[in-house]
Amino acid sequence: MSNILDKIYSHRLIIVMGKGGVGKTTTAAALAVEAANKGLKVCLCENSHTEAIAPLFGKKSVGAVETLVRPGLHILNLSPRSCFENYVTQTIRSRTLFRLLFNNKLVHLFVEALPGFDEILMFTEMYNMSQKGARGKKANEYDLVIFDAPATGHGVNFLSTPRTLMDMVSKGPVHNLCKSVYDRLTDSTLTTLVPVTLGEEMPVAETLEMMAKLKGVMEVDWSPVLVNMISESSLNPEQLAAIQELWPEDGAAGELYGALYNLQQQAQLNNAALSRLRDAVDQAVVAIPKLAKLGVRETERSIEGLGELVCHLKNS
Repeated sequence: MSNILDKIYSHRLIIVMGKGGVGKTTTAAALAVEAANKGLKVCLCENSHTEAIAPLFGKKSVGAVETLVRPGLHILNLSPRSCFENYVTQTIRSRTLFRLLFNNKLVHLFVEALPGFDEILMFTEMYNMSQKGARGKKANEYDLVIFDAPATGHGVNFLSTPRTLMDMVSKGPVHNLCKSVYDRLTDSTLTTLVPVTLGEEMPVAETLEMMAKLKGVMEVDWSPVLVNMISESSLNPEQLAAIQELWPEDGAAGELYGALYNLQQQAQLNNAALSRLRDAVDQAVVAIPKLAKLGVRETERSIEGLGELVCHLKNS
């Protein structure tokens, strides 16, 4: 029986989505590290002014340069300019000619001329990365591209862009390019979306809203919803009350009771959020226990935490 990771890795583009602060970037990095460990050639991408992926791998910043950080794993911060250059170069078959014809100002004008066109170029670049020979003989080719999408609100607009531009531009090269991206986004064998959230009321509500908005625009393949930082407690309220009677309120025993009480309350909150998700979505909902190492910024221990997250997904 295949596990959740096998189902996710059966696609060539994995888009990890969620509200800021829910562990979206960490999850994307965990998926990328495990895929590389399995022998796949992987590119982990983001589109961010403040790079979040590079520090996980001991880099301050990598910019728009595909940077090898582990065997089989490159990371990249996509930029509209580099995506535009790659797209035009693949069309005219000459990077030298591109640089003769386009200066920075002209590139900016082209990319900004049509709102959302930069998103189309980025999607085109990611799909080309995973298509043999699409970027020329000297470019890296990948078995898998993982995209750490912008946070929930902007992420929905990002994914909706191809459909929006197709409606705005009814024919011609731009329409054809948008349709190509749209067709690949909605190809359930090629692309999957991985929603990431927390087991709390507001993040769950935002996740359900995000999914509803996207379902209203396009049919996409949804991987299981990953719910991070779930607290677990085996104590019920009666057991907690008994402990409180036996232990003094002050001192170490009182602090221990307080910690047990807070854990039980958080577990109840998380269980309520998980129940709401499971009632509302068609796909599986995976509860990921709180993993302390994932909160540590030091690279080595953060990578250890990624391994713990992956182990949990393997067994789900």
